[in-house]
Formats: sequence, structure tokens, C-alpha cells
Amino acid sequence: MMDLGNAHPLDFQFKEVERNINEHEQEISRLVKEHNIPAEWFDREFNAETHDFETDAVKQAYLKIARNQHEMKQHIQTFCISRDKLQEITKQIDSSVINNAQDAKMAIVKANFWLVVSIVKRFKEEVQGREFFDLIQEGNIGLMKAIDNYDYQGGFQFNTYVTWWVRQSISRAIASAEGNDDPNT
Repeated sequence: MMDLGNAHPLDFQFKEVERNINEHEQEISRLVKEHNIPAEWFDREFNAETHDFETDAVKQAYLKIARNQHEMKQHIQTFCISRDKLQEITKQIDSSVINNAQDAKMAIVKANFWLVVSIVKRFKEEVQGREFFDLIQEGNIGLMKAIDNYDYQGGFQFNTYVTWWVRQSISRAIASAEGNDDPNT
């Protein structure tokens, strides 16, 4: 689940145009394959008005393809750039969003580090022989899973959700170290 909350409105427009073009390309590809339409039919010299199509279905498919191509050109002209440039820009937007998401995730991990430490301290009796820092690492793994899976619409506060994931991760690590894979036993 990717949140584009800090993205610029123009980023959304680029992404929407790219999505629309991809849908048109997929539809064109489907129609070409389904009706065995040859590539030469898309040359400038080809005239659909004078061509004798094998069936009405093939003619309709050709006309749908032509409409899709026309709509793709209109989408591309929205930004007055080439298709390749549009793809390059949307890749940069995606990369930026991913980098921002990773930065945000790391900020959340840092902000909740002391929560992980406090949960690990609650496992003092069960730790016996386990390294404290190993359990903190396990807790951080649980924290990262919580960040990846958290849905604010689920009705749980983030700290409650994180606490469950961290405890589960630590419990599993302790159970695994004891040779017992079920943390509930």
C-alpha cells in the first residue's frame, strides 16, 4: 500500500496519464492478438474505408484500436512530451515515492526504538542466555512488519498494533532459541 500523501498534484496527473496510456496499450494488444490484425494495417497508407475486412468483428476491432491510439496521442499531448519522456518521468516519480516511503519508515523505526526496548525489558525472565541486543533486533523486525502492515482504518492505535507485532517477534525468537516454534506454549 503506497501513500502519495506528500506528492505534488502534477505527479498525480503524470501517473494518471501513464495509467490511461497503459490501459489503451493493453487493449490494443488484446485486440491485435484476438483478431490477428497485421502491423501493416497501422501504416499511414492503410485506409480502413477502402479495405475489405474479413468480418465485421475485425473491422470493429480495427476501429477500436484506432480510437485507442487517438486517445493515447491526446493523453501524451496533455504534457507536450514524448511517450518515452512520460515513462521516464513516471519512473522518477515512483522512485521518489519509494525513497520517501523508506525515509518515512526509518523515521518511524527510530521514533519507536524506545518502545521496542521497553517491551524487550518485559521479557527479562524469559531472556536467560539470550543477548539483549538480539532481542531488540527481533523487536525491530516486528516493528518493521507492523509498519508495513498497519492500516489506520483498522480501528487500532498505531502503538497498540506495534506492541503486538514486537511481542510476537520477540516471543517467536525466544521460542525458536528454546527449540519450541510455538510462542504460545
